[in-house]
Amino acid sequence: MKTNVRFMTITAVTIASLLLVTDARGVICTYESTDVPKEIPDCDTVYSSLTVPDSMIIQDVDVVLNITHTYDADLDTHLIAPDGTIVNLFSCVGRSGDNFIETRLDDEASMSIVTSQPPFTGSYRPEGKLADFDGRNAQGIWQLKITDDCKLDTGVLISWRLIIEGRGAGRAVTILLTLSEPGKDDRAGPVNYMNTLLDNAVKWVGRGANNMKVLVIRDDNHGGEWTVDTDNIYDALIALGYNTILFNEPEDGIKDSDLLGYNVALLSNPGYPIDDVNTAQSLEKFFNEGGGVILQGDDLCHNMYAEVAAILHSMTRLDFVDNGSGYFGHPTDNMGGEFYLIEIVGEHPVISGLEGVSFSYGDDIDTTEPTHTNEVILAWATLEEHGPKPVIIAYEAPLTIEGLINYKEQQL
Repeated sequence: MKTNVRFMTITAVTIASLLLVTDARGVICTYESTDVPKEIPDCDTVYSSLTVPDSMIIQDVDVVLNITHTYDADLDTHLIAPDGTIVNLFSCVGRSGDNFIETRLDDEASMSIVTSQPPFTGSYRPEGKLADFDGRNAQGIWQLKITDDCKLDTGVLISWRLIIEGRGAGRAVTILLTLSEPGKDDRAGPVNYMNTLLDNAVKWVGRGANNMKVLVIRDDNHGGEWTVDTDNIYDALIALGYNTILFNEPEDGIKDSDLLGYNVALLSNPGYPIDDVNTAQSLEKFFNEGGGVILQGDDLCHNMYAEVAAILHSMTRLDFVDNGSGYFGHPTDNMGGEFYLIEIVGEHPVISGLEGVSFSYGDDIDTTEPTHTNEVILAWATLEEHGPKPVIIAYEAPLTIEGLINYKEQQL
C-alpha cells in the first residue's frame, strides 16, 4: 500500500474508520468487519463478511487480520471479492506457532508470509496476488474464508479489515442560475439560499473530504453580465471554510495542469455561454478521472459554441432547446420581464435543508430536456402555467476501467 498520504475523515454510513488522500481525487478507506468474532473449529470452514458501501475502482487492497490459533499451519485463508474473485492469502504457514496479530497482507511488503514466523505482526506479502482485485469495483460484500484442515487445534477470528485505495466516479452539479440574483420585490431569490446550496454541492461532488480544495473559475466570456456573481460565490466558499482559489480563465482556456490537486472545480459564467474548448475538455477529463465539477450560470447549455456544448453535455446531461429569454411568449431577461418560480423537489444531499423551498428568478434560463441517463433533477422552473424545465441537476458518472487507466497514466 502506498504511504505518501495525508489524513482526512469520512462520512459514509459504514464502519470506515479511516480515509486518507493520495491525490485530490483518490482515496484510501479502511473498512472493519462487524461479522466477528468467529470460532474456527477443527476440520471446518468459516466465513466472515465485510460490506463496502462505497462505489470505487480498486487500485490497491491490503488485508489486516487478528486470529488466535494454537497451530497456525492448520489454516488456509482466502479473500473473496464481491464479484467472486478469490485470492489465497496464506496456506499452512507458521508451522506449530500460535496466532496472527495485526498481520497485514500487502503486495508491496518486503517479506513473504510463507517464509516468516508467528505471530506475523507487521506487513507481509500474501501467497496470492491482491493485485488480482485491481480495476474492479470495491462496492459490495467481501468474504474472508478460513479453513482449518487438521485435528486437535482450534482458534478464533478476532477481527479483520480491508484497506482499499481507489477512486470514485466523477460527480457534477449543474446550477442554471445567477446565484446572486435577489428575486422579485419581497419574494426570495437564489441569493437567499446560495450558501446552503454551494456548501451541499461542494460536499457532494467532492465526496465530503476534509480540507477540500476548490478552484472557482471565472469564465472569460462573461460579457460583463453579473460578474460579481463569481466573486460572491468565491466569498461564500471562503466563509464556509473551504480552501478556495479564484482563477480567471485565460483567453485560450484552462489546462489539465490547472486542475491538479483540487477536489472540486466550479466553472462560473452567470449570463453567457461557455466558449473555450480547452476549458470544457479539461473539466471533462477532470470529471472522468473522479473529480467533482460544478457548472453555474443560466446559459451553460447554450449551443452557440457547439463543440463546447457537446463536451459539457457529458456532465450536465441536458439537451438544449433554447436560451429561455422568452418562455412561451413571456419575456424573462435581466430582471426586466416576468419571473420564474423555482421549486426545489425531492431529497438529495445537494438540496439538504432546502427541501420544499421555492423562490423567484427574473433572468433567462436555458430551456432544456433531461436525457434520463442517471441525472437527478433537484429543482424545476415554471412560468405561470408553462414548464417545468430543469434548473438544478446532479449527476454521478458510472465507474469505468478507462477512467482508472487514464488516472494511472497521469501519475506516471
